[in-house]
Amino acid sequence: MAMAMENDKTLCDICNEEKLTYLCEGCSKKFCSMDLTEHHQMLTNELRQMDIDYAQDCKKFVMEYLATSCNNIQMKLADLHKETKQTLNDNDFNEINIHYLKNQLTEIRQVLDNPTKIIIKDLQPFITQYKDNGTVNDLKQ
Repeated sequence: MAMAMENDKTLCDICNEEKLTYLCEGCSKKFCSMDLTEHHQMLTNELRQMDIDYAQDCKKFVMEYLATSCNNIQMKLADLHKETKQTLNDNDFNEINIHYLKNQLTEIRQVLDNPTKIIIKDLQPFITQYKDNGTVNDLKQ
C-alpha cells in the first residue's frame, strides 16, 4: 500500500519536491499543501488589492464627475440667466421664447432632482472599461 502512495506523488511546481500535489485550475500549476496555502494567500491579497484599487478608482471618478457636473450645471444656469436677461433687455420675446427658457430650466432641474440616474448612466462605461482591462482575468494567470 505504501507503494501506491508513492506513485501518487508528483513534483510541486514551486518547491520542486515530489509530494502529494493539488492542481490549481486557475493557473494549471501543481502545488504541495504548503505551497498551495501560499498560492491561495497570494490570490487573496491580489483580490483584496484589486477591490481596494477599484473602490479608489470609483471614488475618484465620482468625485471628478461631481465636480464637472456641478461646474456644468453652474455654467448652464449662468448661460440661462444671461439669455433671460438679454431677452428681457431686448424686449423682443413671445410665448415661444418663454417656453424655450422654461424647458431649459426644467432640464437643469431634472438633472438636479435625479443625479443618481445620471451618475449610474455615466459610470457604465467606466465599469465596462474596468472589466475589459482584464483585471478579473489576470487572477487566472
